[in-house]
Amino acid sequence: MNNPLLEIERLVVQHGWADIAEKTISRECIEVETGGDVWHLPYSIYKNTTINFSKIENIGLRWCVKRYIQDRLQSTSAHAAYIAFTHLWSELFSHYQDIELNINVESIEESLIELLEKTLSKARANHRLWAMYRIIQWYIWSAENYPELGFSLVYANELDCMTIPGNPKGEAVRMEDTDKGPLHRSLELPLLIKAMREDKSIVFEHLQQKAALALSIDIIRINVETEFVDICLKSHHY
Repeated sequence: MNNPLLEIERLVVQHGWADIAEKTISRECIEVETGGDVWHLPYSIYKNTTINFSKIENIGLRWCVKRYIQDRLQSTSAHAAYIAFTHLWSELFSHYQDIELNINVESIEESLIELLEKTLSKARANHRLWAMYRIIQWYIWSAENYPELGFSLVYANELDCMTIPGNPKGEAVRMEDTDKGPLHRSLELPLLIKAMREDKSIVFEHLQQKAALALSIDIIRINVETEFVDICLKSHHY
């Protein structure tokens, strides 16, 4: 059996793939150390935003997950990267480390499909198929970019044709989905709060807009209600 690390290095050179950089600039323009197996993401919402890739035992899968998380970090946000890894670990790899995945990268395809099928079956049985969305997106991305690592394009097409039900009501907000969840508390809300504090306009239309904004954010985040109402009252002496 070939050395998995050497095999990955050979494939990277052979196919001209971009390797894992020592440092990566996130979408938020923050430098992240990505040369090792432990990444500390610049994410203020959670206290612990450390990603430990060493938990994924298979070297080929670990490398591919790293590349996917690096792509999320660069193209979307630290939030998207952290949530993607969290789902991959909690919904997939943490439950099935005993499946025979520590084999040569060219022979892993069948075992990986078995892993996905078992995970999907369990999700269906528990009425949690919606939780498989990010896992499916990871597999499709991996098959499109690194089929040589054991990802089947045929199976990826099957996954892509699946109908994934929506989250339970309120789940997108609770999970802080990047597309349908609330405003980002450290990147977006502070800018809105600052704008409302600095805006001194008493034009009725402007007051309506600020009231609508405050109410919209209130629906998403109950705990900002007092602050926004207080801003409006102080700004216009009501």
